[in-house]
Amino acid sequence: MLYYHLIPKPSRGFAIFVVISIFRNNGEAQVSWDEKTKTVVVVREDADAMKERVALLEEAVAADSPKEAVQTFAKGLKNRNGALQYAVMSKKMREEIGNEYAANRWQTGSSSPWYASITANEGVQNDDGTWLFELHGVLTDSTNQQEDWRFSFKALKENSRWVVEELKGKD
Repeated sequence: MLYYHLIPKPSRGFAIFVVISIFRNNGEAQVSWDEKTKTVVVVREDADAMKERVALLEEAVAADSPKEAVQTFAKGLKNRNGALQYAVMSKKMREEIGNEYAANRWQTGSSSPWYASITANEGVQNDDGTWLFELHGVLTDSTNQQEDWRFSFKALKENSRWVVEELKGKD
């Protein structure tokens, strides 16, 4: 549990004092204050091991074909799993929207609506070796209303694996 206290500061309102006892009590991280940047710094000893584990998981779901990359991304959309989507994103796409995924704790959706189904066509290969795919998704909600969505994806080979790029929605 994260505890906080409001501490009065003259002529400035209140400051928020956060006691991050969960990290200290469990020994999971070192917590300190950086006076220069005015930020709390949390350092986990297992951060490198966690990075390695994530890299190996991304390698495990790496796509061997353009269609597999698109299908993996679609599975992530349907299951609201931003980490799975991120694993098959191109470097460019990661740079463009990766921070949004992290800020949302790798969940790409919450309540309604949700995807009842998502299917991909067979794709068309472009002259430059990339592939263009169309996805058809059916959104639904608790009232069983449905709405069709169509997406275009470009799949390309990057560092010996297939990734998706340039998601464009159509309704």
